[in-house]
Amino acid sequence: MRFAKKISIIMPAFNSDKFINSAIESVLKQTFDDWELLIVDDGSQDNTVDAILSFRDNRIKLIRLDKNYGNYHARNIGIRASSSKYVAMFDSDDICHSNRLEIQYNFLEKRKDIGAIGTNFLAIDQNGDIIGKVKRPNSHAQFKIALLKDNPMLQSTIFIRRHLINKHNLYYNSQFRFAADYLFVFNCSRFFKIFNLPEYCVSYRINPVGITESKWIHQQNYALKIRSEIIKYYFGKFLTSEESKLVNNVFHQKKEIGRIGISKIETVFNSLLFYNNQNKKLNQRMLFKFLESQLIELYFLKKEIDLRFKS
Repeated sequence: MRFAKKISIIMPAFNSDKFINSAIESVLKQTFDDWELLIVDDGSQDNTVDAILSFRDNRIKLIRLDKNYGNYHARNIGIRASSSKYVAMFDSDDICHSNRLEIQYNFLEKRKDIGAIGTNFLAIDQNGDIIGKVKRPNSHAQFKIALLKDNPMLQSTIFIRRHLINKHNLYYNSQFRFAADYLFVFNCSRFFKIFNLPEYCVSYRINPVGITESKWIHQQNYALKIRSEIIKYYFGKFLTSEESKLVNNVFHQKKEIGRIGISKIETVFNSLLFYNNQNKKLNQRMLFKFLESQLIELYFLKKEIDLRFKS
């Protein structure tokens, strides 16, 4: 099949005039140049559109929405407008390292058995200074285990085969505001192999007014619902609704769980291991280590809680 471009980069933008120039420039500096950049302006009220139009490159295409519909709706608009072999996600305040597209394209061209990949990434502050390095699971087996706790793939690093989006109807469910990317990568993991490459290919900007920071509480509530679906997918036929809720809360946050009693949670975890050993949906050794780490965290948390009540 002949494609207009090999890669479609999807960039939703809303009031992004502070950082979008740097984001676009990082795409223009890519060592791999057979791409189109689809920028979906989600009803910006600042100078975002003017900033986009200042770039004179026919590979940059602007789609303007009449009002602010939300990040995931805008991302879906971009995906549907794409026509390339691969789709790369990218946010308007992040920075692509110059070899990002080349690394991800070459990898999937060689590994036909893999459906989508992300990468490790650097965390940067508002000035672009590096404040940390973030490693993510680099095998499909590790990725599935990590999904029990949180989203193990940064949105701006996702690189996926376009035909798989069509085949499995892999779009973002905008009902899960602030956390639909978590559901997106889980759905990917159900149908094909997905994991992160060890290279650091993106710089992720920690934005105090971005979705992750300002809407954190709402994000976590949506993540609870998604995690419930993931637990149901792997263990639903075995767990009672009470046990499923308990497991979800343990993986979510442990402040209140520490008072319940570790022995009860340990019993449920042992049951999970027994059940998984029968159906083999998850790597048994990795699941054991993951559950063990959760218990260790609970143990130390409970000690802190006990000391607090005694003092």
